Amino acid sequence: MEYKFSSSFYKQMLFFIVMVISTLHAYTQAGGVKLNTPEAVNGYVLLKQVDFDTYYLINNCGEIVNSWNIEDAFFNHAKLLPNGNLLYFDENNIQERDWNNEIVNSIFLNSSDIMIDYEVIKMNNGNYLSVGRKRKSTEEFIDLGFSLSIQSPFVVDVVMEIDYNSGDILWEWDISDHIIQERDPSAGNYGVVADHPELLNVDAISDFDWTIYESFMINGMDFNEELEQIALSIRKLSEVIIIDKSTTTEEAATGEGGNSGKGGDVLFRWGNPENYGQGAGTNARKLYFQHNPKWATTGPYEGKLTAFNNGLNRPFSGAPFSEAPVIDTGVDENGNYFIDGNDQFASGSPAFIYRSATVQDNFFSGYLSGAQLLSNGNAFITVGEVGELKEFDINGNLVWEFRYASGETPFRTEKYTEDFPGFVGLDLSPKGFLPGSDAFDGCVLTSIDELNSNLLNIGIAQEGLNSYKVLNPERLNLETQILDMSAHLLSRFTSNQSNLNLNLNGHVPGMYVLSVKDLTTGSFRNFKLIVTH
Repeated sequence: MEYKFSSSFYKQMLFFIVMVISTLHAYTQAGGVKLNTPEAVNGYVLLKQVDFDTYYLINNCGEIVNSWNIEDAFFNHAKLLPNGNLLYFDENNIQERDWNNEIVNSIFLNSSDIMIDYEVIKMNNGNYLSVGRKRKSTEEFIDLGFSLSIQSPFVVDVVMEIDYNSGDILWEWDISDHIIQERDPSAGNYGVVADHPELLNVDAISDFDWTIYESFMINGMDFNEELEQIALSIRKLSEVIIIDKSTTTEEAATGEGGNSGKGGDVLFRWGNPENYGQGAGTNARKLYFQHNPKWATTGPYEGKLTAFNNGLNRPFSGAPFSEAPVIDTGVDENGNYFIDGNDQFASGSPAFIYRSATVQDNFFSGYLSGAQLLSNGNAFITVGEVGELKEFDINGNLVWEFRYASGETPFRTEKYTEDFPGFVGLDLSPKGFLPGSDAFDGCVLTSIDELNSNLLNIGIAQEGLNSYKVLNPERLNLETQILDMSAHLLSRFTSNQSNLNLNLNGHVPGMYVLSVKDLTTGSFRNFKLIVTH
């Protein structure tokens, strides 16, 4: 039987929750950048104002360098793609807009019983990976082993690969295919929880805040193309899990198949081992209603996971606090994870925890929020409930801060460094400050091209058709990378030659990025390369 998904209830509920949070945390202040130190990573922050209609990209001084006006923009969690496009969703409509706010792709999810939620990622193959909520009937929940005297869910969580052109679902993982309960032998999915750490216990779902609509509640996702694995934040379990994306849809519904050989079962989980019958008490539990799992792609913790640990309902006698743990998953080169002698996945303390070094810079947000690790080891933090963006160094020192105007509660923001491929050749000159924000005095930034020319004394010359020469008169020790416009790394090499020849014959015609970095100083410069027939 098919159940038509009604988005109006869902959207109204989200709007109500955010408005309650905004009211509880309203205070009088003008927005804008409040702190910018030399220790902050030079870059650009993508954020949305409370009017729900405009995304802005601002520099470290709080100056606008670009904006995208989107009619009726709401919870669409936009991000920039490596080609410079803005990717977002509005209900079941996924769209990309170019730098000039022109729509370059728009597709609707071809499903009547699933609503896109929280996250859309563009994969290297051009398709979209998305979290969704799938409607199920009361009878189906009973068959799945849910105790409806405690919970009143309407939906279960799914992850989908969606075709770039048609909106068809090409692959689907349904969380309800990987659950267990040991309360009722006559109900579905009965088994011994401690014997099945690869399954999720329906009776471990928290009823701390609300018990209607959601079941497990995936509230964030990241995709590791190299491992072909997906990290998911399961909020109502206070866990981050990893699943296999290399399966077929049929395999994803089972415990067999894919690179892991485990189908769609849980490959790794961290945050609350009591959920699968291991550990006990506050020493075992690490996460409290977290958001935004994210693999670090650069910096000292490259390859490890982080998340925003909200700290909601944490048993702690002092002031509440949030933090961003770094999770060492213990994965081998084949993408396999290990269970320790206590039958726990990567048990024990996180590899590192980003938190404030001082009481006055402490941050706490029971809902919303996100964490992102930057190339120099800093952590960029969205403190959603109070409308603050903070960047901390590895010692917990606050090095950059932005505050929203009164009452604004962002779900999450993103920071992009100067060498982000999507910025090559674009106009990043300042265009004024955000509405309702104060100007940040004494802060002057130049365009990305001016910054590049000051950083590295190198140039590039075209020698012939599809042939270029990097000019390195100072014979700097350079790392050179060639990427396509989707940021796929095509080649990487080092050289200190005064002239470095590049031959791009054999590459598909189009535009490429040449990224050159001084390995001694870390300075960089980017160029666009054109390949013709």
